Amino acid sequence: RQERYYGKFVRSLRLGSDIDEGRVEAQYEDGVLKLSLPKTAEVKPRKVDIKVG
Repeated sequence: RQERYYGKFVRSLRLGSDIDEGRVEAQYEDGVLKLSLPKTAEVKPRKVDIKVG
């Protein structure tokens, strides 16, 4: 998707719940905006052995 406008404009978007907002980065260079939206670390289930007797 390409958008080309002149002057100021605003774009907003909703981030998914799995995006780590503290690590979001944006870079604007030569008319190109690059966004880095890292996901949060996946929580894996933990296995616990139960000994009987």
